[in-house]
Amino acid sequence: MKIEMLIGAAFVALHASTAIAADAVETDRDRPNDAANIVITARIDNRVSIGKADALLIETPQSVSVVDSTFVETINTKTISESLGYTPGLITQPASFARSADNVYLRGFPVNTADGSILLDGLKPQASTYGGGIEPYALERIEVLRGATSVLYGQLGPGGVINADSKRPSFTTSAEARLQYGSFDRKELAADYTGPLSDKLAVRLTGLIRDSNTEVDYIKDDKRYIAPALTWRIGEDTELTVLGSYQEIRMNFAAPLSTQLVTGAGLPLGPIPRDRFVGEPDFDRYDADQWTAGYRFSHEFSDAVRFESALRYYEGTLAWDYLQVGAVTAAGDLGRTISYRREKTTSLSADNRIRVDFDTGIVRHELMAGVDVYLPTYRNDRFQNGTVTPINIYQPVYGAVPLVDSRQSRKRGADVRSRQIGVYVQDQLRIDEKWILVVGGRQDWSRNRTRLRATGIDNEQKDDAFTWRAGLVHVGDNGLAPYASYSRSFAPQIGTIFDGGCFVPSRGEQFEAGIRYQKPGAKVLLSAAVYQLSQTNVLTPDTRPEAAGFSVQTGEIRVRGIEAEAQAEVVRGLNLLFAYAYFDPRITESNNPAEQGQRPTFVPRHTLSVFADYRLDSWGLEDVKIGGGARYIGKSNIIGAAFDNPAYTLFDAVVEWTPGPWRVALNARNLFDKKYTSCLASGVSACRYGDPRVVTGTVGYRF
Repeated sequence: MKIEMLIGAAFVALHASTAIAADAVETDRDRPNDAANIVITARIDNRVSIGKADALLIETPQSVSVVDSTFVETINTKTISESLGYTPGLITQPASFARSADNVYLRGFPVNTADGSILLDGLKPQASTYGGGIEPYALERIEVLRGATSVLYGQLGPGGVINADSKRPSFTTSAEARLQYGSFDRKELAADYTGPLSDKLAVRLTGLIRDSNTEVDYIKDDKRYIAPALTWRIGEDTELTVLGSYQEIRMNFAAPLSTQLVTGAGLPLGPIPRDRFVGEPDFDRYDADQWTAGYRFSHEFSDAVRFESALRYYEGTLAWDYLQVGAVTAAGDLGRTISYRREKTTSLSADNRIRVDFDTGIVRHELMAGVDVYLPTYRNDRFQNGTVTPINIYQPVYGAVPLVDSRQSRKRGADVRSRQIGVYVQDQLRIDEKWILVVGGRQDWSRNRTRLRATGIDNEQKDDAFTWRAGLVHVGDNGLAPYASYSRSFAPQIGTIFDGGCFVPSRGEQFEAGIRYQKPGAKVLLSAAVYQLSQTNVLTPDTRPEAAGFSVQTGEIRVRGIEAEAQAEVVRGLNLLFAYAYFDPRITESNNPAEQGQRPTFVPRHTLSVFADYRLDSWGLEDVKIGGGARYIGKSNIIGAAFDNPAYTLFDAVVEWTPGPWRVALNARNLFDKKYTSCLASGVSACRYGDPRVVTGTVGYRF
């Protein structure tokens, strides 16, 4: 109850302390109605900060999608991956996994916090995959930059970058409170307040409390979250914003299942029920706590020179125990193994850059130079040894007591300490206000020290890399903006080859060409792109008999694709969002004959999504909006399996009523309760059931 009391007391005190100051500030919008009814097309004119140049979307020579907080509210999502479900080129895992980690696939490659590809306010938040994801309610917007982009953010996978932009304090007073109830006894209370303390200070406080069950027995989805922020206008040209957050997650982990369990192959009574829990209620746990503190600072020396600085410290702990699935008999008796983990993650991220604007003839330069530093640590105590009795998947009887073998020699964890330093320069050249050329380069130095917990043996690895990108856009008076770009990425690979040498970084390379259309003043934005994205130095098995279990870096993956996206107000009151992606992925080099020439697991050939909402004012139903969407994921390969992940289509719906300051909504995700599975590999511990139908009712008040 401590965090609930803290959130409640903070909101009461904040409202009381800002009431007098708020009355003295002239507001620039009608918060009760306008904020509640922002349409999909509100995203069209947004600038994108993910490229660090604060450019208009139409001026960016690379594929970018923006999802703002109003759309997240409309479709009522609880994770980053759900929030990006209508984004082209992006593939997500089911919520049973997404609740514990932000991890998606962009252009066929994984994107997650562990490899630095998911950012919070432009900074890398943590060095581990697990520990709980970023809370969508705390975000103003989410930006997705697809393709290789190490020149901006250092070591990354080739798929792209996702930046979650936190809500910031405003000198215009606004507040809301929201209560939700939904499927699986989901209860959630959220509140958000921002306003001035004086003419130089503004504050924001965002909080959320959730108690919920899920579609799997004994699996919870409980969360406590609070995020305070303060902005200080130090002077006319100087501003400092301090940001913090604290999050508690209490749930159990839904163990991944074997392909046999979800297909029922060889099981006379069929596959395991979708709601079946295979762990032990008194043993399984997933308790994650994390907090962050940092700042964003800017100072304008003149109209042409600006300095920006950002820093954040992150700390997270995780106590995670669950039972993994093993072999299952024809009678349904499932063998289980133990996974016992204790993790602690810290990181310090900083980015300092200076921007200078100047002219050389008809060319306008927006030159940026900076240095960023990332200092993560990751401590993992992990045991996967011990004993536990089997359980019957059709008639489970719980109460077994797992016995963990916690001898030092059985530890599978490690201590990892890293240091990443990057220096980058980028110039955005505007030529006659029609042509925009972006050229950038970066030098990175990376150091990773790993100590095995079982033996105490240290392994140190040092890597450095130069990456660059270039892109050209032509912005025409007719609204057409064709572009072309080239970019590179690199990602250090931790580990050694059989002969004792360290792995070298994997490399990514992307060629892309596209076109956008945005007629000035029109509520429409169309975009399309073609690309080729490849990754080299991929780990692949060492085939020498004496090197069994080791890897070499002779693997290569290539993805060619097409993407299209449209956002438009088709007619007055009717808004449409469309996204399509075609993938042609291939494993072009591998020492594993089963992989050579195959499509990578989990990457479909086609994805398609459509969402529309319509206001019924012309029908005499003022302040009523209805909406619906469909998300299609084509079938995808599973290397080593005799079947593919099947194609599926999910339908979503929303009905919303916004009389005055109130918002009343009913959301349904997977409206027709489509049953489907997703497998990341063949064999054991590779598959999950897809998300079931989830219906949620919302009552909110803005003031």
